[in-house]
Amino acid sequence: MMGYSRLRAILGTGMLAAFLSGAGVGSAAAQTGAISGRVVEAAGGSGLASAQLRLVGPGVGTLSNSTGAFALNRVPVGTHELIVSYVGYTDVRQPVTVRAGETAERSIRMEVSAVELDGVVVYGAATRGQAEALQRQRTSLQITNVVSEELFNRFPDRNAAETVRRLPGISVDRDQGEGEYVQIRGVDQEYNSLTINGIRIPAPDEADGQRSVGLDLINNSLLGEIEVVKAISPNMDADAVGGVVNFGLRRAPQGGVGSLSAGFGLNDQTSDFNTLGSDIQDFAGIFGTRSTDGRFGLLLDGAYFKTARDSKLREFEYDDGDGSIDDVIFAQHTNDYDVHRQRFGGSATLDFVPAVGSEVYGTASYNVYLDDEVRRLVDFNIDDGEETRETRNRLEDQRVALFMAGGSHDLGSVLIDYKGAWIRSTEELPDRTYLRYQRDVPLDQFSNDQIKGFDGTTTFTGADAPTLNRIRWDDMLKRDQDASFQTNFTVPFSMGGSRSTVQFGGKFLRKDVSFDRVRFQMTSFSQPSTLGEGEFGFEDVRYDGAALQPLLTDWGDERNVTDDYEATEDVASVYAMATINPSASVSVLLGGRYEDTSTEYQQPNPETESAPLTGSGGYGNFMPSVHLTIRPDDRSNIRLAYTTGLARPRYQDLVPRRVVDEDELTISYGNPDLEPRTADNLDFMYERYTSRLGMVSAGVFYKRFRAFQTTRRFNETIGTDVYEATQKVMGDGTASYFGVEFAFNQRLSGIAPALADFSLFGNYNYTHSEGEVGGRMLPLTNSPEHTGNLSILYDNAGLGLSFVVAGNYRDALLIGVGDAEHNDVYFDAEFQLDLSVTKSISDRLVVSGQVNGLTANEEHQYLGDPSLDSARLLQWEQYGPYATVTLQYQFR
Repeated sequence: MMGYSRLRAILGTGMLAAFLSGAGVGSAAAQTGAISGRVVEAAGGSGLASAQLRLVGPGVGTLSNSTGAFALNRVPVGTHELIVSYVGYTDVRQPVTVRAGETAERSIRMEVSAVELDGVVVYGAATRGQAEALQRQRTSLQITNVVSEELFNRFPDRNAAETVRRLPGISVDRDQGEGEYVQIRGVDQEYNSLTINGIRIPAPDEADGQRSVGLDLINNSLLGEIEVVKAISPNMDADAVGGVVNFGLRRAPQGGVGSLSAGFGLNDQTSDFNTLGSDIQDFAGIFGTRSTDGRFGLLLDGAYFKTARDSKLREFEYDDGDGSIDDVIFAQHTNDYDVHRQRFGGSATLDFVPAVGSEVYGTASYNVYLDDEVRRLVDFNIDDGEETRETRNRLEDQRVALFMAGGSHDLGSVLIDYKGAWIRSTEELPDRTYLRYQRDVPLDQFSNDQIKGFDGTTTFTGADAPTLNRIRWDDMLKRDQDASFQTNFTVPFSMGGSRSTVQFGGKFLRKDVSFDRVRFQMTSFSQPSTLGEGEFGFEDVRYDGAALQPLLTDWGDERNVTDDYEATEDVASVYAMATINPSASVSVLLGGRYEDTSTEYQQPNPETESAPLTGSGGYGNFMPSVHLTIRPDDRSNIRLAYTTGLARPRYQDLVPRRVVDEDELTISYGNPDLEPRTADNLDFMYERYTSRLGMVSAGVFYKRFRAFQTTRRFNETIGTDVYEATQKVMGDGTASYFGVEFAFNQRLSGIAPALADFSLFGNYNYTHSEGEVGGRMLPLTNSPEHTGNLSILYDNAGLGLSFVVAGNYRDALLIGVGDAEHNDVYFDAEFQLDLSVTKSISDRLVVSGQVNGLTANEEHQYLGDPSLDSARLLQWEQYGPYATVTLQYQFR
């Protein structure tokens, strides 16, 4: 185990190296100076982030920061030519004279590219955001996609998952019609990382002890940018086999910012009952200011979004007792959902620039996701002749709190940056209450087609009234908390007349996770309770509601306490990498990262309360990577990358627990000796940036998982009963992904004058995945073969008008593996069309509207590949489109 002492030694060595580097170049620094300033758009005066600045000759270069400010240090004395470039803008060339020990100030004003049509002097907000995203992608040394705030605010998306799916190779699964989990290049969400300002978000979701995070937790209105990194580098956490989705919070821009917005809308509901309404409310506010000299910045923002949605779902079970494919239904399950969903939060960021090349900052962020749901379930058990009606009332309460502070200081001979963070995610499901009624009904008299049409309103004549036979109450709480500190040292050096760097650093992460669940239930009652035909009882009533109190005489014994666990995970990491620029047209980033992981777990022992089950484990992983970027000309990039990554086991699989289910006769064992799944990744990408604010890219990728996990199955006897026991163990199997990715982003000004304000966005991703499961070679779960997007953007700054029509396609995908091919579970293909319009009424007032879900209002699950005639409908879900209108007032 690496631990604290080894990490301190490595970081101490790094600081010593940085000190010696600075001491060694002291005499040389006397013959150098600096250049600083700001890059802005000539017409609008807005700062241009990520502008590329390069000095001809010395090979010194840098990128502007989020406000357009830049600093070039250790510049040899003399007169040099400064070249500034930005996608969609004309290059700027200026002579700069540098004197020893002095800083030359420059203000760079960039004009819209001269190839744009006459009369185009400033881009609209969406187009300017498009330019910034392309510039970030162009100048990155990694394979990256970026969406800026100006652009994604114009798209018809309600949360971060729906925005990210517009990018190449991204697919999402949905909850009640809203995007939730994200897959990158067909890789399941379990193998991807979700971060805020580079800090990974712990998983609030209690399901299966997973580490993945649903992006529906994040409100778009609180974000400054979204970045997807598909090939990681050694200075990033390694647990991102598929990639990293990073949410960048806002910083106060030069000149300040301020706005308030209010929006209202409606959902087209599909519920037969609709208890919780159908309205939408959307409020947001931003205030940002900087001091006159630009050194102090403060940004405050907040947002609240509420939607009342519903859906209907039916699920079928088929009689396959003899192993054959049978379409005879022996059970049908109908769900009718009412959902009252709220998403709100805010952030505050304070930054200070004490000198050119230095900054310190602090950020606090808080996000809340409340999902209040009424589920009406009817089970029609054909063979048993039973109808069961159950009302489940529950609240899902997810919260993420983040505190972060850090800084960076360019000392000339070394750049030091550091960051400390505390982040906590929780999910609480308090007072989840189930009320179940049951009766006998002769269901075998109905045909298959009739049974498929049963729903919550179905009534029967001549049958007894459904009678209450169980009340169940659950209370669950999941906590996942991280505390971390990291620091990096970057030392520049010259090679072949160009500036290169060596970077090294380390990070320590302490993770604390706990899960607690309490369950009580009653199955006998002092007084009967019955339902009328086609009705449900006690909707939106919790166990402590007054209406239930006459029935709650004795809760009985607590159940399922063996689900509880506590876990601690320490990850100590060190890395080193070099960015070598042998010429202006070639860059190489290579290095490696070592992560040492140690774990400790405990769980209540079902046999005794005084001696919990405990366990510990650990492992170390070294992960090298190489990124090569070749620039045949100023508008092209050829990228090659080899990277490695890992995916740590789920918490519930690591905990040394023994969970016994007496109803199902199963036992689940944890295994603290599990190690992470590791993967090798190869990427090739070609990018071409056009003078008309466009880009075309094409690439291929390959991922190979090593040390895949498998499930050990065995029998265990308790008394006279034989239980099926399972435990996750390390296996020898491998899995692989191969894919092709294509994307384009082009303004249409070169086709015809009438199309000058139109842009076309499109991408397509093909992924072939394969792994061995149960002796069969299958596609990997949540890995669609085909995904694609096509969007049309109109953005006219003169008219103050923009609109977007956006289409998203996802192919069918495997989500569950059955005992035979015809029992594998698939989601069918989906296509969704959305629309948004934005119009400036005045310099300060903007109105916008959007419609979501014009198509794709149904989801279908099948047993068997949906493309085959033998596929059988397993599940069908329906929900409606929704629309909103928003008014925004810009007071700064």
